[in-house]
Parts: sequence; C-alpha cells; structure tokens
Amino acid sequence: LLTPVTTSNLTRSWAMQALTLIIKCVRLNVSSFATPTLMLVSSLLLTDTYVAGSHPTAYSHLGRVVNAIVGALGPELEPVSPTMHKCNAVCGELEAHSHPLVRYEAIAFKQRLIMFAPRVVQPQAIYPFLVSQLKSPYITLRGAAVTCLRQLVQTKPESCAGMIKLATILFDMLDHEHDTQLHQEIQHPITTL
Repeated sequence: LLTPVTTSNLTRSWAMQALTLIIKCVRLNVSSFATPTLMLVSSLLLTDTYVAGSHPTAYSHLGRVVNAIVGALGPELEPVSPTMHKCNAVCGELEAHSHPLVRYEAIAFKQRLIMFAPRVVQPQAIYPFLVSQLKSPYITLRGAAVTCLRQLVQTKPESCAGMIKLATILFDMLDHEHDTQLHQEIQHPITTL
C-alpha cells in the first residue's frame, strides 16, 4: 500500500494514518518494529512522489508516524542510537519543508522528545528552530513553538538560563500577539526564565 508507484496519495495517506494508530495502540511492542518502520518512512521521503510533489499531507503523515514512535518508545530512546538518528533525520526533512502543516509535525516531534524522552533532548539543537517559528505568520506554528519552549524551559531549566534573547522575543510577542490564548501561553515561559 505504501509503494509510490502503485498507490494514490489518498490511499498512502490512509495507510500512514493506520500505521500511526497501530503504533499508538501497541506501545509496549513497538520497539522491535521501530527501526524497520523508520526505514520505511525514510525511504518514502526519498521517493520521487514525496520529493517532486512535496505533498504536505503525505509529509505530515510521515511526521505523525515518527511522533507516534517517539511517544511509544519514550525513555527507551537512546541519545546515540540508530532509531534516534533516523527520527532526527526525518524531523530534519520536516523542518526544511515550507508548508506549515509539515513544520507543525516537526515541532510536535521536539515536544514529544521533551515529554517522553527528556534525556535525549539537546536544547541547543532544538532552540533555533523553535525560535524561528515564533515569527511565523501562522498562529498554529507560533502557538506550538511557544508551548514546546515552555516545556523545554520547565524540563531543562539549567540549559535555558542564558536565554535572554528568548525572553526579549517573547516580550515582543506579547506586544504584538492578539490571540488571548496564545498571549496567556507566552506568559508561562517568561515567568520560568
């Protein structure tokens, strides 16, 4: 079902959604299937259909599969492991995509790492991408980035101590952001910094 030659984008999207749901349901048994599944996701990212078409829905479904794996493996993820390397590679592709739906999945990946596998989180690697999303024209990306930064600041406060620039950016957002829910969310990391 997932081969690009014989399958439509719609069928492939449904297959990826089904795979995501299966991973979420069988959390305890996913470790033996994580690497082959990530290899499938990586190979799909390299196919002509994904590269040439740059189909945002297909990319976001691939991101959801990786995010489900991170949520399922959680503390089992090792900082230097083939599984983590493959997860980071897929996330890098998601970050580089121009569509906000795909970038949202990249933020969700970082957020799941912070929540479920905090020992593999490297704040200096996550921070630049999240800060870049604070200036996005899309409120969904700004909100997701603020929430992820809040969790990063709460989980790894020692690594965020010198982030004066972040406080400045967040204060600037308070001045310009009109959405009341996002406005409240922005206040959380500021009080923690």
